[in-house]
This record gives sequence, C-alpha cells and structure tokens, in this order.
Amino acid sequence: MGVAPGAAVHEVARVRSAGRSPVALERSYFPSLPGLLDEDLTGSLYALLATRYDLEPRTATEHLDPVIAQPAEAAELGIEPGTPLMLIERTAYAAGGTPVEYARDLFRPDRVRITVRSGVTAPEGS
Repeated sequence: MGVAPGAAVHEVARVRSAGRSPVALERSYFPSLPGLLDEDLTGSLYALLATRYDLEPRTATEHLDPVIAQPAEAAELGIEPGTPLMLIERTAYAAGGTPVEYARDLFRPDRVRITVRSGVTAPEGS
C-alpha cells in the first residue's frame, strides 16, 4: 500500500449481511489517518475517505481468486470450514496514484453475484 514496513495502518473488518444472513467478510487496511477509527464505519468507507480526508478512491486493481473458508472466516460467515468462497484482493488509489486502501474481501458465492465492468477510453482524435 505504499507504507514503510512496520508503519502504522488501520484495519477495518466488517461482516456484510443480506436478509440477516452474512454474505461477505471485508478486511480493509488504510494508511494511519487521524481520527479514522473514531468515525462511523458502517457506511461507505470510500465516501468517508473522500469527504474527511480528501482521498477519494479513483481507480483500483482487483484480483479474484476462489479460496476455501478457514475456520475463523467460516464462523464469521455462518458456514462450514472448507466451503468455497470468492476472494477479491484490491488496492485502491486516489487521484495521482496514492494508494488509499488494501482489502481482502471474502464473498459467499451461494449468496452473491459478482459483476466486473471494464471501461475503455477511445483514443484522442477518434
């Protein structure tokens, strides 16, 4: 994430639910931002980064990998250990390329559908 080894970072872990059933386990890491952990972290973290810290995430690199639920993750998601999950590993960047988040999100594929949308900008003069 562009921080020095051993530098302080904030970890925010959240379980996302739909219909009172867990569907995702999100673990995000942010640079050590003053007062971040005192904020309401139940809403959009990207909106918080933009409004409070002027670090609006503009781009991200994401990797999707199938994984198997480990016991602690399974307990948080209400599933059996060994259940297939989809891991999305993401680094998000603010304007200018400053990394503002590293995340490892685990999704239950039996409860969510993941859609990826890519955009291609036409070359100038086209």
